[in-house]
Amino acid sequence: MPIEINLAADLIGHVLTLSSGMVALSVIFFKNFQGDESPMHVPKVLKYSWALHGVTVFSALFSLTALTRLSGSIGDQDVAIVLNHPAVPWPAVLMVFSFFSAVVMTIWYGWKIVSS
Repeated sequence: MPIEINLAADLIGHVLTLSSGMVALSVIFFKNFQGDESPMHVPKVLKYSWALHGVTVFSALFSLTALTRLSGSIGDQDVAIVLNHPAVPWPAVLMVFSFFSAVVMTIWYGWKIVSS
């Protein structure tokens, strides 16, 4: 597989790992800060953050699947065709925007919890 496609797949894999890890860590820390309240009240910001992390994971999986599927049928000279196919960059752009939005929301909620 050409180096450009490997780099794109690695980047998608790293964002996928970071996003799923942030969800796991935010759930753990939320449970620690929430305490023993019976009905757990999850703030809207955290719910939106988790939803955006979910969008990040699904768009990363879609983009990675399309990248792998398309790269299996080409030669080394057709890298631009794979990277510019609509099934690869559009989910990747969605992945990046949803990831950064989710990170900002998670940091904002964490700052709000720590400063109060």
